[in-house]
Amino acid sequence: MGVITQKVGDGSYLNKDASSVLAVPMEFLFLLDDTSLQELTEMRLMMEPALAAKAAERANSQHIALLRQSIVDLEQSKHDRVKLVAADILFHRAIFQASGNRLVGRLFHTIHRAMLNMIMVTSQLVDLEHTLHFHKPILDAIEQRNPELAARLMTDHLNDAQDLLLHSRDQERSRKLRDHLAASSSLHKRPAKAAPKSTGRSKAKKTPTRIHS
Repeated sequence: MGVITQKVGDGSYLNKDASSVLAVPMEFLFLLDDTSLQELTEMRLMMEPALAAKAAERANSQHIALLRQSIVDLEQSKHDRVKLVAADILFHRAIFQASGNRLVGRLFHTIHRAMLNMIMVTSQLVDLEHTLHFHKPILDAIEQRNPELAARLMTDHLNDAQDLLLHSRDQERSRKLRDHLAASSSLHKRPAKAAPKSTGRSKAKKTPTRIHS
């Protein structure tokens, strides 16, 4: 589980990198548990507004620089979906780190893949300006050391993401329903098979003539 490192011919050692201890098995269980995007969004709504508030109180110059870099990367991503998603996840990772809580920072490594999947979905539903519209004010609130504003803006951001996911799910359900109805309709419209034609001519039965004496 990452607690002990074994070196052949040397021995076993306790892993000094605490961030890697249990991270892989926990992430594996997180993915195996088939956690829905809705559940992930709910968890993020519980955590990230509070983390944004802590970031406004505790962020140092390196954290601010990382947040600014994520905005620059986002602006330069243009039509490159990979760069856009990378910049988006960097922004949220920087906030986790800027909260100043080491356990939270390690938690990010556990859920980051699920977060990445969520961002991959939402990034296809909106344009670049939509994401910048939320990220920039959050950065400003953190730089201004305004915890209440940072928390509120992060809540707005995650509620928007939740609405996008719900809209996407409803659209997918509608599409599947339309496909199902179209398939059912085509089955009902198929012409019935014609009855096989008779190859021989039917002969009328002759009634024997009765001779009256």
